[in-house]
Amino acid sequence: MVKILLSGVYIDLKIVDPTSSLSIWLQACIVALPTILRMLSSAGCDIGETYEQLPNRTNEEGYVSGWNCLFFVVLHASHPESSAEFESLRFLLDAGADPFLRDADDKTIFDYVNEDIDYKFARYQRELWYSALDRAHVEVAHRTKQTSGLLVYNGWYTPFHYHALQGLETWNEGDIESQVSGMLEQSK
Repeated sequence: MVKILLSGVYIDLKIVDPTSSLSIWLQACIVALPTILRMLSSAGCDIGETYEQLPNRTNEEGYVSGWNCLFFVVLHASHPESSAEFESLRFLLDAGADPFLRDADDKTIFDYVNEDIDYKFARYQRELWYSALDRAHVEVAHRTKQTSGLLVYNGWYTPFHYHALQGLETWNEGDIESQVSGMLEQSK
């Protein structure tokens, strides 16, 4: 039994949540806090772990058997105001998580993020994924889908977020605008 002391409480890392069928590791990947992912990884969580849907459980969340940590981080990404999701992806890619893994539906993360769907975080998830891969030097030219070239923003995903993904290592809501402005000024 692998246990970790977290904030004064021992946690069994092998326990699966009965309501979601997710391990502590995969639940942490949904939250995508890089410090927690590093701590769980160093405590013995398997970065290569994949989700397996239990046959006697309905899957209301839409998880697909075969999803690894990268699927959970990318497909739940919804916080462009901080670099936590980006940092989490970079950590997982550097630690050896497989970016080309296929799930039980024979889909990769590329298939999900390249779908043309009308979802407020879809464009952010796509650009987050490709930016993390690019910065981790993972060759994916053959996996990209041609897009119109227009950058699509909304109230949650702005040009500042896009530029942060392209050039900053860390950011948060309080400093993203000044950091991006400084980065763009230096690149002139």
